[in-house]
Amino acid sequence: MALSFKHEYASQFRIASYASLASVAQFIMSGFLDVRLLTPAHYDNLTRFQVAIWIIQLVATACLLFACLCLPRRPDVFINDKVVDRQYTASALSRFTFAWPGHLVKYIIKNPSIDIHELPRMDHYTRSENLLAKFSERSPAQALWRQIFGLHYTTFAKHWILTATEALLNFVPKVSMYFILHSLERKQEGENIGIDNWIWTLILAVGLILSCWTGTWMRWVGDSQLALRIEAQLCAAVFAKAMLKKDTRGAEKSTADEDGDEEVDGNEEEVDKEDSEKKGTQQWIINLMGIDA
Repeated sequence: MALSFKHEYASQFRIASYASLASVAQFIMSGFLDVRLLTPAHYDNLTRFQVAIWIIQLVATACLLFACLCLPRRPDVFINDKVVDRQYTASALSRFTFAWPGHLVKYIIKNPSIDIHELPRMDHYTRSENLLAKFSERSPAQALWRQIFGLHYTTFAKHWILTATEALLNFVPKVSMYFILHSLERKQEGENIGIDNWIWTLILAVGLILSCWTGTWMRWVGDSQLALRIEAQLCAAVFAKAMLKKDTRGAEKSTADEDGDEEVDGNEEEVDKEDSEKKGTQQWIINLMGIDA
């Protein structure tokens, strides 16, 4: 509640992010330490007061985490009286769950014949003029792949981290199923397994959810934040180069003598030559803008 009254939006969102990370760490540590008390050796000695304290602590941590994730990053931003895409405006929870374009999806369902002017403007990191300005700042002596990697290395690193995380999370269901089956075998032998099966079932569910979410976020980063921006950047660079080219050649027209048939024929040949050169130059620019882009 104290953060919601602070008008420095960047600072309050940063503090809320730190609080969210601290809440996640507290939730994991509390869960790990308290689960040890639920083993068969300690479960029978627990009192209701201890169980209540454990539950209250976990619920309070979860509420704090949810409150911090629901804090918006900033108010809506407008460019030329048009709202900017709310991906970097909405809360962290709305961003990580892909809920920020929900109102736009509902509007498109009600209005199928939507016009492009009714869509939000692209954010700062995706607008072609900003991408072209960053690309122009790089040294043209470098190889193209070095320039692209230097401009988007943070996004590449994010994509690689998500890929590695998804690969590791894919092992969680297999490991969980192994320990669940192992616990069932121990139960058949008459051993008291306590709530081991419930714990590994919970780990299985959380692992599947995180694996699905990580894979979805990885594809979103690869398509929207990497491929789309690189394509827009290169297309903008090609179009900027094409706009600097001339579409005509500066050949001067010779004067024609109305009385001489031979001079008229010569002027017609020069005009035809100029028209063919002009068409060839325009076709070259069209190829540059269409095929290369």
